Amino acid sequence: MSPRSKLRSLRARLGALRLLRRAARWGAAACGLLVALLAFLAGAFAVDFALELTRPQRAVLLAVLAGGVLWAFRRFARPWLGREGSIFAAALRVEREHGIDSDLVAALQFESAEASRWGSRDLEDAVVERVAAASRRLGVFRGFRWDPLPRRGAALAVLAAAAAGLGVRFPAHLDAFVERMLLGSRRYPTRTVIERVAANSMPLHPPAPGAKPPAAASGKPLALEVLVSGEVPARASAEVVEERSGERVVLDLAPGALPGTFAGELPRLREPVAVAVRAGDDRTEPVRVAVVPLPAVEVELRAAPPAYARARAAQPGAGPGSRHLSVLEGSRVSLHVVCSNKRLVQAAVRIGEVDRALRPEGAGGGAWALDPAGTPLERVAAPVCWAVRVVDEDGLELDGPLEGTIRVEPDPPPRVAAAMRTPFVLPAARPGIAYGAADENGIARVLLRVRIERADGRTEERELPVADFSREAGPPPAAVRDRCVLDLAPLGLAKGDKVRLAVEAVDHRGPAEGQRGSSDPLVLEVTDERGILAALADADERSAKELDRIIERQLGIGGR
Repeated sequence: MSPRSKLRSLRARLGALRLLRRAARWGAAACGLLVALLAFLAGAFAVDFALELTRPQRAVLLAVLAGGVLWAFRRFARPWLGREGSIFAAALRVEREHGIDSDLVAALQFESAEASRWGSRDLEDAVVERVAAASRRLGVFRGFRWDPLPRRGAALAVLAAAAAGLGVRFPAHLDAFVERMLLGSRRYPTRTVIERVAANSMPLHPPAPGAKPPAAASGKPLALEVLVSGEVPARASAEVVEERSGERVVLDLAPGALPGTFAGELPRLREPVAVAVRAGDDRTEPVRVAVVPLPAVEVELRAAPPAYARARAAQPGAGPGSRHLSVLEGSRVSLHVVCSNKRLVQAAVRIGEVDRALRPEGAGGGAWALDPAGTPLERVAAPVCWAVRVVDEDGLELDGPLEGTIRVEPDPPPRVAAAMRTPFVLPAARPGIAYGAADENGIARVLLRVRIERADGRTEERELPVADFSREAGPPPAAVRDRCVLDLAPLGLAKGDKVRLAVEAVDHRGPAEGQRGSSDPLVLEVTDERGILAALADADERSAKELDRIIERQLGIGGR
């Protein structure tokens, strides 16, 4: 056997010693660090569970925990993670443990390849053989100790067993602690569980996935609604802290109508607030409620009179801010809603008992309009009451709907007047009738309505055309004054019959049927020539008496 290979066994045992020492050191470092970590986590749990830390407070606690772990690493782990040293260092420790000279290290050095250049080969071989012979009886592991690994391992085992037992016994607490250390909003299990908190119907707890941050209208009340389960307490409260002033208000929540419900109201919201609810042994995290203005909404009504209403074609509608409008019957009205301070997401108007959605105008979302087609506003024939409701981008609505009315101005019928010289006629006479008619929209037709009352009690009515202006080119005349002749011969009249007649005018209303206006009725009494003469004589006598009265008044005689 070559002298160079006689120390192979010694080298193997020294290598095993190095591995054991390294394992003891690393094990002691790991156990020490884990013991410190478990102790810090237990302390963090105790503090968080007892004080119910908020999310910012837990962030500070995590920073302290990280500092403690770093201190524990430097105190309990880093000193044991130094380099173990070479095989020569292990040989030196064995020499010191056994009280022998330095032949052990020298023999290991002489076995290296560079030893051939150092001196006598025979002397080197002799040293190697002597050490190889002595190393068979040499206990290289004497003096090796595992300290402090057993103590730290036992402490780690106790703490780990306690943590595992508590985790199995209280899994919900363990899950909550892990989530809270990840800065989640989960709370530790309690006898009372706050299931839901809403402010003005907006969810605060738990937050709705994907929902916008809660906001309430400035200057309006903040109504809180709470639902709890489990052990329902007799009372609940809400802590409201104003963001800028820091003013803190504790609001008592009264039990609601349903079991497990509580409700309360903050009279006036002036600035952003943080709301936290406490019920029994449970409480919620503070939730910020922003303050936003209500939508500033104006309603504009635009009226378009019927095409035939020439005199009113330029009549303006109701401008912004005016909710009441008077229009000509048959007008078309369009309704426009404008929000000046924010974007609207929904707008609707109720006309009668029907809700109709408005459509946005443009891309800004601040202007909406109602298409009057198919609605009572397409052709206003009767008074209309309307109410507009809007929802803005913050989910806020007005305190109440914007209400208004559209009144109808009746389009009066034409004004008609008629007259004739004498009420007594012969059966075949052709009396002349003077008439006049006027209307803002124009006169379409003129006709004569005749009612015959015969001496034997029979009656008969006829309608005779007089003039038709609707067929003429151009707009119909606004006023008509003319004379017509009524031929009585075709009527088959006899003495003692009466003829009641009235001149009627129909106004122009485009394709629609116009309204009729009628003059005061004229009465013709059918008589013979003797009756005509008597009527003339009676008229002459009345005329003479009237002349006498006129002369007497002018001369100042015959009394006052």
